[in-house]
Amino acid sequence: MQQQFEGYLFLHNIAKPKNIGTIIRNAAAFNLTKVFMIGKQGQNKKKFQIAEGFSFFGNHGTFDQMNFHLFNNLKEAKEYFVQNNIYVCGVEIGEGSQNIITNPFKGNTVFFLGNEGTGLIPEHKVICDQFVYIPQYTQKTASLNVGVASGIIFHHFALWAGFQEQKVEGEKFLDPEKQKQEKERKKQEMIEYGKELKKQKLEQQKIQQQQQNNIEQNKVENENNNTK
Repeated sequence: MQQQFEGYLFLHNIAKPKNIGTIIRNAAAFNLTKVFMIGKQGQNKKKFQIAEGFSFFGNHGTFDQMNFHLFNNLKEAKEYFVQNNIYVCGVEIGEGSQNIITNPFKGNTVFFLGNEGTGLIPEHKVICDQFVYIPQYTQKTASLNVGVASGIIFHHFALWAGFQEQKVEGEKFLDPEKQKQEKERKKQEMIEYGKELKKQKLEQQKIQQQQQNNIEQNKVENENNNTK
């Protein structure tokens, strides 16, 4: 029996929110199990905080069904990938890049897509273990849109990894029960978020009140000293 490998997505330096949303939607459709990103206080952020810090326009609800993991920087990300035996596959046209049709995958793989204008910058390339490209059959365009490219890349990996095709519900690949559960989970998460914000607000009010009390006390003491 073929070993089951996993695919992941590493999002960094993609400029357009619509492309980010499309890439996440493609990752969800082709069974990539986790999305890695770079952000301040990376590992301490919860999912709802990630949603506030980034724009995922066009993901069509798939954001709520994906797992996210944030790193503080690229070095931390690379260390994690090495420790967990995950190959970093950069999607880039260039010397040394392999045709995606040949399925040059080695195992658990995280896909690193480049910026719309500059592609993968040197800091990105240095953490990659391999590179793949999508062949084109005319010179009418220099490259594909990054959102479009992600779907093709992820589909090839899904076929190579032997992922099981999702059953069709009506005319779509949907699981109504799973969607219901995910909606309830999101609701509970937002409730907890509200409680946490309320707690933080109360603590801040206590601090402010204490500061005000100290100011008043100092004022009284100064007045008493002046009358002596």
